[in-house]
Amino acid sequence: MNKLKIWLPLIFGGLLAVGIYVGMRMNQPANASSFFSFRTGQFNKLNDVINYINQEYVDTVNQKKLVENTIEEMLHRLDPHSAYIPADELQSTNEPLEGNFDGIGVEFHIQDDTIMVVTAVSGGPSDALGILPGDRIIKVEGKSVANIHITNQMVMQNLRGPSGTKVKVTIYRKGKQIDYSITRGKIPIYSVDVSYMLSPETGYIKVSHFGDKTYEEYVDGFMKLKEKGMKNLVLIFVEIRVDI
Repeated sequence: MNKLKIWLPLIFGGLLAVGIYVGMRMNQPANASSFFSFRTGQFNKLNDVINYINQEYVDTVNQKKLVENTIEEMLHRLDPHSAYIPADELQSTNEPLEGNFDGIGVEFHIQDDTIMVVTAVSGGPSDALGILPGDRIIKVEGKSVANIHITNQMVMQNLRGPSGTKVKVTIYRKGKQIDYSITRGKIPIYSVDVSYMLSPETGYIKVSHFGDKTYEEYVDGFMKLKEKGMKNLVLIFVEIRVDI
């Protein structure tokens, strides 16, 4: 009798598990029995659905793209600040945070479907060659990059690259086309653009973006202004830069 009491919980547990299994199998749709099983939980459901589409969909699907689109949509529905970054884009995404990147050394924006130089980074390869604010980059390696619905990502793919490599660009300036061969280099990204005194007691600091060095640059600028007698501070944050 004592042995039976010891085994009773295990027996009841086994019967309960069998009952749950049978119940779930009975409630499962007939046409799904060949694909889904009771073992499919919330974490496996997405994988099962994607595999099912891959096997049964009438046309060939790009499974990698399907997965990435699904992840992007899930994160988008969480909140405006959640985003998915594919592995092949992670390095270029992290570069502004790390404080430097390899490229030609210009800040740009796309205007009228054309790459327009905002400024050449001081001391960078483009600055050394005399590329100026307002210049428009219309060709890269002889291929037109104007009026092709170009995006920031496409610009970076064409003009960024390892230090020491060369890229040929054609600039449009005041009705003339000028060809440049630019040797890419290591381009520093500064968080604090300017820090100076507006008046004998009021300082001014402008931060262009946040990164690894933002705190150190801010403190350095703040302390220098403090030494000059700053009692009030105007702090401006403007995220306007896209760098290549």
